[in-house]
Amino acid sequence: MLYFSCPGNSGDSLIGAATYQLFAKYGIPFSLLAPEDQPTERTVLLSGGGNLVEMYTSMASVVRRLVNRSNRIIVLPHSIMGHWTDLSRLGPNDVIFCREMDSYKRVKAAGLSAEVRLGHDLALYLDTAVLEASLPSRSELMESFGERIRHARIDIDKIDGKRVSCMRRGVEATFVPKGVNYDVSHMLRSGTRPGLAERGSWDLVHFCSRAAHITTNRLHVGIASILAGTPVTLHDNSYGKVSGVFRRSLEGRYPNVEFIDRPARDS
Repeated sequence: MLYFSCPGNSGDSLIGAATYQLFAKYGIPFSLLAPEDQPTERTVLLSGGGNLVEMYTSMASVVRRLVNRSNRIIVLPHSIMGHWTDLSRLGPNDVIFCREMDSYKRVKAAGLSAEVRLGHDLALYLDTAVLEASLPSRSELMESFGERIRHARIDIDKIDGKRVSCMRRGVEATFVPKGVNYDVSHMLRSGTRPGLAERGSWDLVHFCSRAAHITTNRLHVGIASILAGTPVTLHDNSYGKVSGVFRRSLEGRYPNVEFIDRPARDS
């Protein structure tokens, strides 16, 4: 089996690390799809995330590269809004997993040939004990974390035991509050390939564990806070994936998470 590991920030690292754990748990052998690969008659898993919305193109370009080559393509739990021309080229043996009801409804309404299913964001399956056991000693992890924090110019004294704002910037931004704000998914990004994903995930979860409370519109800062047991307040991102995942996967399941401007329930 081939796996496409979409580049991204620390949130994508969290998804990647959880995916590799699931491969190991279920004994699924895999190799990474390289940029130059043109596979034929293979099963190819495309990493979960939010790369199938209009503002991003990486995942859609991979779909274009794989279709019409007798491959079976499985899109792991994703937010989907657009790229209908590319997705329409998928066939009945291909599968698209959506991670929110809104994406599921959009994909179903598009009348694609591919099978469409609902799933949960794979980062929610990350086992942090297994994650830490797979990495170097805690002292080495802490030393590496300290170096990354310094490189990102984060004052750890303003994190430890404090209420911390981690609102995103960039194309999915909604608002950034006045005062100190850490777009930590961007600041601590490290990669999504095996090894890099695990280190980036540990750094993100550890960062969240040190705060007393986190406010964010980054979905995976929210999930990392859940995994760390840190109370977290979620705001939506620009196109509604945070509220969608909250409704689908978080609401009523995790006592340490709340959503501001509570979204309406799915019908």
